[in-house]
Amino acid sequence: MNKPRQNTTKKQGTNIWGMIRDIMVTSMNKGQFPLTAVFSVLVIILIKMPPEDVSQFMFTLILKFEDGYILGWVLFSLVVIGWYFNTRIIRKAHYIEMQRISEEKKYLQGKNTNKKVLSSNSKNI
Repeated sequence: MNKPRQNTTKKQGTNIWGMIRDIMVTSMNKGQFPLTAVFSVLVIILIKMPPEDVSQFMFTLILKFEDGYILGWVLFSLVVIGWYFNTRIIRKAHYIEMQRISEEKKYLQGKNTNKKVLSSNSKNI
């Protein structure tokens, strides 16, 4: 006879390392790992710096922005972000066009042979 099952469920707490792992795995899957790695290194450097140095660093950064010294980096970052979104739009449009061409080709092949044409995407070829 089987023993009755005991309630072994534990309440899950916040797991910072699990969250960091999930963020890293997701960024690897989406191709954003270099950006995540650079951001993580910058955060670690800022955390390890003494508070006086962080304050001085932030004031220096703001002055560089005001002088236009970092303007090139900001514009470069904006161009890269724009390129990323443009590439996503182009890939989606290309995928839609390939699907349309595939359906049209299948229709014309079926019309010319008077048979049902199997899709090249299916597993039952």
